[in-house]
Amino acid sequence: MADESGNGYTGDLVGNIVPAYGPRGNAAKIWNEGVDIPWLGGSVGAPTKEDANWNYIDLPVADIFAGGDIPTSSFTLALWYNTKVRLDIAAAGSNSDQATLCPLAAEPPESTKDKDWLLHAEIRGRATTSDDYYRYTLRGPEMVGIGQVEAGKGDPDEGPNWEEWTHFAITYNKNAATLKVFENGVLIDSVGSINTAIEMPSQWDLGARIGCNVDDARQFLGTMDEVYIFSRALTTSEIATLATPDALPGDANLDGTVDDEDAATLAANWLTMSGATWFQGDFTHDGIVNDEDMTLLAANWQVTAGPASVPEPGSLALLAAGLVGLTLLRRKS
Repeated sequence: MADESGNGYTGDLVGNIVPAYGPRGNAAKIWNEGVDIPWLGGSVGAPTKEDANWNYIDLPVADIFAGGDIPTSSFTLALWYNTKVRLDIAAAGSNSDQATLCPLAAEPPESTKDKDWLLHAEIRGRATTSDDYYRYTLRGPEMVGIGQVEAGKGDPDEGPNWEEWTHFAITYNKNAATLKVFENGVLIDSVGSINTAIEMPSQWDLGARIGCNVDDARQFLGTMDEVYIFSRALTTSEIATLATPDALPGDANLDGTVDDEDAATLAANWLTMSGATWFQGDFTHDGIVNDEDMTLLAANWQVTAGPASVPEPGSLALLAAGLVGLTLLRRKS
């Protein structure tokens, strides 16, 4: 996976990762139908982790550390996802915890622990889908918690979306003492009281992956596009920019084809939306669904966009500062 930030942090594709179409062009299916990742239910005779095929992007942590770009006091993770709620072969009523980014650090010999799970940025499907939520946990040395947000937990109207493209972003700002979770460019949950006495360790020396935990667990089940990691907390407006699709105008549901479903979405929101989004039929980004959007939809009617030949989940950026990455990281079609 090429790093388009200019830093040269090229990651390795591990497992069965194939090209797909996403909100900004090229995307990558990190898990595919038919690829065996057995349900690890823990019952007698159940498959083990060693029986599974795990698929992920392995980040070059030594290079990132040498470049001084591992975030410790502030960062942003942002990505597009389209995922299943849980494994089809899982037992009925099961949970599904899916990792987006997972870095792991070693503890020094005198520590009481052998490793630090630094970040859990997970899309969590529960046994009852109304209980689904985003888990965002941040830790320092000795697994001491910095803070946690469980966005959508306990709210049947909030939480992850399944089998549709969604933009997901989290930020950490030590100076402002905040953790934030965004969905489709909108802040949906945050905490303003975190442990500011510590920072995240500056090494991810036991590895870091996109799409799977470092210990082979919590497989991401679907497709990712435009993966960004910044070593500062982006603003709400900057995240909204990342959450704007660069897809076929008219393709409201981002399935790669402009068709009846998109026309129905546009019609349902005709002239009634204030601050409308792409997903509601606003393809011109002017905040309302109107004739201009209808014209774009009609011009692309029944047009289908296909994946490029190179599988890669958008772009990876670990930048010291600034949003120069928005130029460097845009899709090279």
